[in-house]
Order: sequence, then structure tokens, then C-alpha cells
Amino acid sequence: MLKPGDILTFDNWRVLHGRQSYPSSSEVTRHLEGAYADWDVVMSRLRLLRKRVLKRD
Repeated sequence: MLKPGDILTFDNWRVLHGRQSYPSSSEVTRHLEGAYADWDVVMSRLRLLRKRVLKRD
């Protein structure tokens, strides 16, 4: 079970979904926040950073 402040990251190409519902009560809370990264942007930034670092050598 995650604790407040814990972060879970995963590379999920397909949509994440549940097969069954979650019980709803005052004792059970579920909060999910998502953020997405475009791999083209990530890889482009990495290439630029590598070029800058290699220029310094």
C-alpha cells in the first residue's frame, strides 16, 4: 500500500483500467493523479543534453 507522498511510475503503452469496481465507503479512499510524457520530447531533450555535455570535454 502506498503512503501519502509516495510516487509510483510506470511505462504503460496501453490504457490502465480496472476489471472490477472498488468498494466505496468513508474508510476507503482512492485518489489517482496522472501525468504523461511524450517519449519524442524526452528523447530529444536527452540528445540535446548529451551534445552539450560532450562539447565541454
